[in-house]
Amino acid sequence: MASRVDSIQGLSRQDSIITLQINELETEYNGQSSSNSTFESNDSPTNRLDQMSHLKKLTQALYARGFLDGMFSDITVEALGHKFKLHRIVLVSNSYFAGMLSNNFWIEQSQSSISIQFDDPNITVEALTVVFSRIYGQTKMSITAENAKSLLAAGIFFDDLDICQQSMQFIISTLDESNIIEYLIFCDDFSYGTYSDSVLNTIVTQLCHRGYTEFSQLMEKLPLHWLARIVGSDCFMCPDEFSRYEFLRDVLCRRSANDTEWSKVQLRSDTACSNHTLVESNALTDLDANVPKGFSDDDSDDILCDASMDSSKSTTKDKGEACNEHNRDHLYVFANAIRFCHLSFTELKAIKKERHVQNTVLERAIWNQLELEDKIVGSSAEDLEIGSVTLADKEPIPHDDTDRIDGQFLVNVIKGPMFPYKNSTSPPFRFGIKFSNLQHLATGSKLVSKRAYYAGSYWQVYLQQISKNGLPKLGIYLQRISPNSEGWVQDESKDESESSIKPIASAVQSGRYEDKRIQVRTWFQLYCFFPNKCYTLESKPDIFKTNQSWGWRSHKLYRDAMDSGQKASFECAVVLCHV
Repeated sequence: MASRVDSIQGLSRQDSIITLQINELETEYNGQSSSNSTFESNDSPTNRLDQMSHLKKLTQALYARGFLDGMFSDITVEALGHKFKLHRIVLVSNSYFAGMLSNNFWIEQSQSSISIQFDDPNITVEALTVVFSRIYGQTKMSITAENAKSLLAAGIFFDDLDICQQSMQFIISTLDESNIIEYLIFCDDFSYGTYSDSVLNTIVTQLCHRGYTEFSQLMEKLPLHWLARIVGSDCFMCPDEFSRYEFLRDVLCRRSANDTEWSKVQLRSDTACSNHTLVESNALTDLDANVPKGFSDDDSDDILCDASMDSSKSTTKDKGEACNEHNRDHLYVFANAIRFCHLSFTELKAIKKERHVQNTVLERAIWNQLELEDKIVGSSAEDLEIGSVTLADKEPIPHDDTDRIDGQFLVNVIKGPMFPYKNSTSPPFRFGIKFSNLQHLATGSKLVSKRAYYAGSYWQVYLQQISKNGLPKLGIYLQRISPNSEGWVQDESKDESESSIKPIASAVQSGRYEDKRIQVRTWFQLYCFFPNKCYTLESKPDIFKTNQSWGWRSHKLYRDAMDSGQKASFECAVVLCHV
């Protein structure tokens, strides 16, 4: 006898669903598995198709006569100015209406007409029609750029998870430069659980990964609080801290060049960033006696966003105040999004000449540099820690090692405190690396990144392919290098076999001090970007001896690296900090 799996082969998705629904009805009716019921004697493919055809006719009649024509309606649902003539026995198949019509505690249970009010402005009559049609068996629907948001909102309200899932997938699959800000604001203003979080995470991952290299013009159109969060975050992919400053400077200057940017100021509630304001009320007391107006403290949900005041109605005084507010916003973003203490004195002098950053910020950066140098130079060779973490209870330091390489929502990082290290005298050091042509990486060979100087030591990341039990794995490691070692730094975008290496200056030549400690205790994070995803790898404070490395190796890393195309590439934002 043909199995039930065989009987539905070749059917459309909707017909297959109907067949499975028949199975469920049989099981429920007989109280046992339908494969053991007497109905099995007639369980031939022909009979199966006959039953499916009958059920299909039934649902078509229910939709056409019951929903479209309203025939034999016993309840009217009023919503958004429209009346839908529906049927209780059909509506109870939906969990929202089942709770309303089957519960004696609901006043609507005995009424012949009910009214539904929506606080969500995204729900439209079209979306309602789609939801009600699905309740009546019409599962076909067309998701477009015009109705995707309203379908998601209606799906959440009426607990139609299939609509939610399909709407979310449509939005993610159609994200591009033309709509990414629109969907960012949509997910920022309205929370639809994991569905809006997934869309927002995809947007944030793209902006963190490609914002510096590809989305420069797009970044300047972001709401200011989102620009500050993304560019100031550890997971923003850029070569180094000075490049981060130059990028932020150029974006903010282009924003300022827009005549309407500074003349529009508004306070609004922000669900995604609640309790984390752009500027706290006393944030600039050590930088400027004039604390920005319009900024709230941490206990308020109001934050300053780009503006909406009608410039045609604003007075000269209004514009002057808006301009001052605008300038204070930019000063605050510069002061906290960039970690100036990790820039060279030459870079700090160049920044001072540009006058985008307050002198007190740069002076404090130099002081923090000297303090860190004094701690390291003054340490003995056996000292393991330097006490650079002064606010351990507030700073997000990893307390465990990543033991499973999997996708982590970057939006959870972005939606945390906007500048978590703004009060730290020794914030984490960060730099970005890129590896290209990974398909040429042979088993056992290494691909080495550029080296970065931090706190008396050089640091680099390298990739290594290994094979274990015939399964290829890709390893990624952070390594501490002695400053005085005569080494070579390899171009980060080239393969080890290519002649792309160049000499690196020693600590004495560059004027930098050397950490002579035998070993240091350091925590670090690696934000590993592939074309369509990001992995977050983090290590709690661990011991690094000279030339020692720590890291991870996984087949998943290998697979995602090699799946990225003919010219397989890999980018990584590196964060590390001594304790």
